[in-house]
Amino acid sequence: MKRFERSVPELNVIMWGEDRAQTLFGANGTVKGAISYIAGAMSPYRFVCCVWNNLLENYKWWFFIKTGTSVTSIETLQGEAYAYNVITTGGNIKCNHIVHATNAHATQLVPGLRGKMTGLVGTICAQRPGRRFPDFNGARSWSFVHGHTCDYATQRPTFNTGRGDIIAGGGFAVSEGQGAGTLGRWNDDTVDAQPVAHLERIFPAVFNPEYGLPPTSIVQRQAWSAVTSMTGDLLPFVGRLDPSLTGREPELEHNRAVRRGETPGEYISAGYSDDGMTWAWFAGTAIGVMIVGTEHHQISRELGALEGSLDRWFPPELEPTPERIAKANLKNLSSRFFWTLLAHRVSWNTFRGS
Repeated sequence: MKRFERSVPELNVIMWGEDRAQTLFGANGTVKGAISYIAGAMSPYRFVCCVWNNLLENYKWWFFIKTGTSVTSIETLQGEAYAYNVITTGGNIKCNHIVHATNAHATQLVPGLRGKMTGLVGTICAQRPGRRFPDFNGARSWSFVHGHTCDYATQRPTFNTGRGDIIAGGGFAVSEGQGAGTLGRWNDDTVDAQPVAHLERIFPAVFNPEYGLPPTSIVQRQAWSAVTSMTGDLLPFVGRLDPSLTGREPELEHNRAVRRGETPGEYISAGYSDDGMTWAWFAGTAIGVMIVGTEHHQISRELGALEGSLDRWFPPELEPTPERIAKANLKNLSSRFFWTLLAHRVSWNTFRGS
């Protein structure tokens, strides 16, 4: 925590001991300590829709959104003004820059990343708070840390119909195979029972009896799953893709972008390893800087941009270099599940023998 405070001093992190944490946050004896800091909450859906709408209004002649359209393949062009021809179910698109921002599905069009990143299914629940649960009006979120994992929750703002629902996610460690069963999956049409049962018990386990027992405690309203992505070294891939990873290298002799000083290519921002809300915002900013070739420009700090040149704030560890990709094998994750399963088995054998 001391190291974290030095790295991000603006968060003003406060550490609370057992007694103070239980009193301050209304928790019971299961809580042995707490960490608090100022956070922020937003609706990604509303934010993204507002951004799209703004772009459509201001750049309607150059900006297009094609819904219900899948990219089936990418071709390189020879001796033309554009570098790529993107084949989609809604027609072809010629362009000079391609960004692979499909997270778990990126390997479909970037074969060099197969075996380096995979799909991961997460579970989220919407819960109606009980009558005794405090009304935070969307101004508080929680992380419940246990072992080497955690669950998270936030409360939606209060509306005319009453207090906002609590949105809780996690349950990875209690999924099939202590989480191993969630890997290698690319569809979200089913919901696993184990993480759902785990998530609906978090608040009663931590806050009862302060917030009451059923029927006055939290009631589960809905549960759903979502596909995220995990890489072999647990860091996202952000940056320009080498042709050895895509299998595509266009001929640029007559390319109009080259004459403007640009370098056509393919980029990626994906594989957030379930930390997308932490990584994605400035990962996207970094990709934009790379595409327009302003990596070395000194910019002032403003909303959506960090101060200085790209190398001042963008971690080079995220770049998908061939050297990094070669080491980011999904086999690296096997040790995580091996030791988890071994610990689980030892605990079970100890319990049975006592």
